[in-house]
Amino acid sequence: MKKILTLFSIFIILCLCSCTKVENAEKSESIETPQYISITSTTNLLNPINSLTSTETPATSQATMTITPTYPCSALYESGIFPPTSTPTWKQYRDLSGNITVTITRDIYYDDYRSYCLDHPASDFVIDINKGSEHYILSAVNILRNSSEGSADTQSGEAEDIDVGPIQDLDNDGYEEIPLYLNTMGASCCTTTVIIYYDTSSHYYQSSNGIITKYTLFAKATDMKDDSVPAFVTWNTNFSTDLRASDAEDGIAPIQVYKYINHSLILSTKKYPKAIEEDAQFWLNYYDSPELLYGYDKELTLAAYLSDMYSLGKQEEGEKVFTQKCAMISDVTDCPEFLKKAIATIEKYSNDQ
Repeated sequence: MKKILTLFSIFIILCLCSCTKVENAEKSESIETPQYISITSTTNLLNPINSLTSTETPATSQATMTITPTYPCSALYESGIFPPTSTPTWKQYRDLSGNITVTITRDIYYDDYRSYCLDHPASDFVIDINKGSEHYILSAVNILRNSSEGSADTQSGEAEDIDVGPIQDLDNDGYEEIPLYLNTMGASCCTTTVIIYYDTSSHYYQSSNGIITKYTLFAKATDMKDDSVPAFVTWNTNFSTDLRASDAEDGIAPIQVYKYINHSLILSTKKYPKAIEEDAQFWLNYYDSPELLYGYDKELTLAAYLSDMYSLGKQEEGEKVFTQKCAMISDVTDCPEFLKKAIATIEKYSNDQ
């Protein structure tokens, strides 16, 4: 009997040992194996905050990072292999007294399909006017849109370059104004001249209407009467474009003079007869220069001269000279018809004050 009990006890002990081994084995198998995390990053250069997503992967894999381009043709830009061709801008201007400092900055970035795939960076110039302890921030995009007067070329709001003219009091109101020249992009277009002035009602700087000219003929601030109050001189490229669009890029056009009055740029050419006479004589001299090899350039030169003569009130003299010199152009066959067209174009732009 004792023998049987001893054998039974040994059997129980062996069972208990086997169960302990199985339990330990199960516990060792249940220990979690360390997992790697894979990060997939989509980078947006306009807003450089990565969009991160985490996913578990088998223990045999390694951490990876991939960049998904915004557009197929933008991969080289976003990878850094083919960076933007333009660079950031930083310019600074001061008035003679040192009371006003104008700082212009521009950041370059790509923000749409056109920018990426045509290598054309979208940008805005930030204009910081520092007067005393105050800073006034303006946007070139908003200035162009507010000053465009319906021009489709400038309403796009992109400026390729920007400059500041002499900072001075243009209307004797005790506040210095800031002439701003914005060169916009487009076919044969455009330079916009505006005046940035301090508005006493809003206590902020505002922009005037714009003088919009083609081919970078921006309105230069010029002291026309030696009174230290400049006018803004340019040439009416719209006149030339209406007559011969393909030839207007030569800059052959009648003079225009603007005055800054009551926060607006007002066309005032007829108040400067001496400047008009000099411009008319310039075009007559240019007509005889060897630079003009083609008849259509000579035609346009005569039209610019005729417009100046109309501004002086010398229509008959101008038409007589026009007719005589036009007849000398060998490859022009219909001078009377072109004269009619020139007169019609002059009348179209006769809104001088």
